[in-house]
Amino acid sequence: MKIKMFFIIIIISFLFSQDYQVEAGNMYYLPETLVIEVGETVEWYNANGFHDVVITQGPEMFSLPAVTGPAVIGSITFNLPGTYEYICSVYGHADMGMVGTIIVNESLKVNPKNIPVNFKLEKIFPNPFNPKTNINYSLNRKTKIKINIYNNNGEKIVTLKDGVENIGSHSISWHAMDYPSGLYFLKIDGEDFRETHKLMLIK
Repeated sequence: MKIKMFFIIIIISFLFSQDYQVEAGNMYYLPETLVIEVGETVEWYNANGFHDVVITQGPEMFSLPAVTGPAVIGSITFNLPGTYEYICSVYGHADMGMVGTIIVNESLKVNPKNIPVNFKLEKIFPNPFNPKTNINYSLNRKTKIKINIYNNNGEKIVTLKDGVENIGSHSISWHAMDYPSGLYFLKIDGEDFRETHKLMLIK
């Protein structure tokens, strides 16, 4: 029942566009270290126990009140770059290792209003998916393109495309049977465009 509730909350959070999710549980935050960009939002989900989130070091100080799991603790949008150290402050949990780090980098995203329209993402379907999703896109000129998949820790796990594509419509698939359920990120880089899209794998 708890597992079912966990994935229901993940789906709802995904639809309402948080960028990353950290799970809190029995003396842990998962992932313990997360790398994001300025302007992105992190949500903390309490899978079990009684936990809060208190930032103890960083460019800005925040805290989210403790809740009993399963429940969403809260979310924070990080608008200043830097390293944020945080803990669970209840019942001495921090002394037992319940600590985490958010590293916020300057945004590398390109404003689409300021670039030529050379790339168009037609469709990602299905999304959420299990275990395969299709990415359809079009190019209005020949260009070099990279398509990578990243996990919720910011680690690149799959390269779907790295080469030159001709003008026209294209389709590529990601078969994720070897990866666990969760939130992933599709990053597409070209010579004069860059896009990031969320993918939700549910098994």
